[in-house]
Amino acid sequence: MIPEEEEMRAIDNLIILLRQHRHNLEYAASIKAFTESGKPFVANEYFEYHKDMVNNPEHYKGRKFECIDIIEDFNLGFNLGNALKYILRAGKKDSYAQDIKKAIWYLEREVEWKKTSTI
Repeated sequence: MIPEEEEMRAIDNLIILLRQHRHNLEYAASIKAFTESGKPFVANEYFEYHKDMVNNPEHYKGRKFECIDIIEDFNLGFNLGNALKYILRAGKKDSYAQDIKKAIWYLEREVEWKKTSTI
């Protein structure tokens, strides 16, 4: 094997390890969140809870609509979609001020991108 191929193989292996580590961290965090909910650990309930946190997390739900549905319906794209996401979930997951600051950051990024974009 030539050195470049060895380097690429090492990078690929590192990526695989990082993905496995991220999955393990997400799994551990979801178990922690479930156990902190005060419910006794029952496998069926845990997996239903975990599925719901992936597919329909409470902090992205409104009374009638879910955040992703609005973003997709209006075809907002990455920056505007993220800004809306942080506005709609403000105070439900992280602190209110932190979510609003993140929304502003994405809005400012969108404005800068529009200034320089030729598309």
